[in-house]
Amino acid sequence: MLVCTLGVGNHGRATTLEQLNFVTEELYPYNFTSAGRPTGMSVELLQLVFEELGSPTPEVTVLPWNRAYRMAQQVAGTALFSVVQTEGRMPLFHWACPIRKVSAHLFSHPDRPLDLTHVEQLSAYRIGAIRNTASDHYISHHQLTDKLHPLGSVEQMLELLERGRLDLIALIWDEVEDVPVHLVDSYQLFQKELCFAFHLATPQQEVERFQQALDALIRSGKYRELLAEYF
Repeated sequence: MLVCTLGVGNHGRATTLEQLNFVTEELYPYNFTSAGRPTGMSVELLQLVFEELGSPTPEVTVLPWNRAYRMAQQVAGTALFSVVQTEGRMPLFHWACPIRKVSAHLFSHPDRPLDLTHVEQLSAYRIGAIRNTASDHYISHHQLTDKLHPLGSVEQMLELLERGRLDLIALIWDEVEDVPVHLVDSYQLFQKELCFAFHLATPQQEVERFQQALDALIRSGKYRELLAEYF
């Protein structure tokens, strides 16, 4: 059963995939809430993985990104999706991939369009990013912390961009479809895999079970059929 809830279960002693607490955020079209329930490409992929395992579909808890990201690192028995896999994040979790390769971009307002080609140009602009996302980390890594405005939601970024308090905002390319305003693609930050990330206390053999089931879906063509539904 898939549920959308603000609470989380007590899975600190989880030793199997079936005992894990799966948490996610609002990232259209991969994981988002519709009619009060979590849905999206990665949510459906999780269902298919558990069907492949012959296990009941797990509950999914929808949380703000920053809370979910901290929880996946600090609370044993937690698995988080969809997570951009980066070199800096590799040692923080066990991983099962792919969900899909994604592209992160900086977008400007149509009344103040920007066309940038080099990362060095970013130092001239105020940039909004969701706190603790891969885009946030990427911008910080390039010594642009003084230009970075970490925020809690896409809605906050859009509001500040509209009011002229930000020049650029960072979004995954696919989620722009769900943004209610026109934006100008100004700069590509990176292309990387979205994955499932498991707390480090998760037994490695359970992560391997998950990866094997995911690999089987890719071989069978079910993964390709799911992608075709969304993209």
